[in-house]
Amino acid sequence: MSHAHSKAQGALDAEPYRSARIGEDLLIAVSAPDEEGNARYQLARQGGPAVPVLQYTEESGLGRIMRAVIGRRLESVPAQTVFTAHLASVLRTMVLDGRGIAWLPQTLVEDDIDQGRLVAAASNDWEVPLEIRLYRDSELLGKAANAFWNAAIGV
Repeated sequence: MSHAHSKAQGALDAEPYRSARIGEDLLIAVSAPDEEGNARYQLARQGGPAVPVLQYTEESGLGRIMRAVIGRRLESVPAQTVFTAHLASVLRTMVLDGRGIAWLPQTLVEDDIDQGRLVAAASNDWEVPLEIRLYRDSELLGKAANAFWNAAIGV
């Protein structure tokens, strides 16, 4: 199971693998709030101070998606990568600690947003829609694995 985006094809999107969409998510830019409840760091247009950005590593699937979808656009605004990690959970911890902004799966941070621990750090046009896909090898995998696949894709 993995996040996917049509602009960022990976090794699992080719033969001999099959995949099925089983859900959706959204990468959203978030920041810890300041004392007034506003974003401590906010992505702005040209002319503002460089915003510290917490990024995914090159090897990360979400990093590949981020680079493909908004990488060039992010280079056009005052932003500076200050930390990289492979996992969204690590970036979430750093954002909660006030170290910068990160694009995190909405499903991961919706409780933090509801509780006021995180706030939006960019406008909605910076959001990255994601598919949640289940992958498998095309070869038969055995009864249990095939039953799981069929149940997951609704066959």
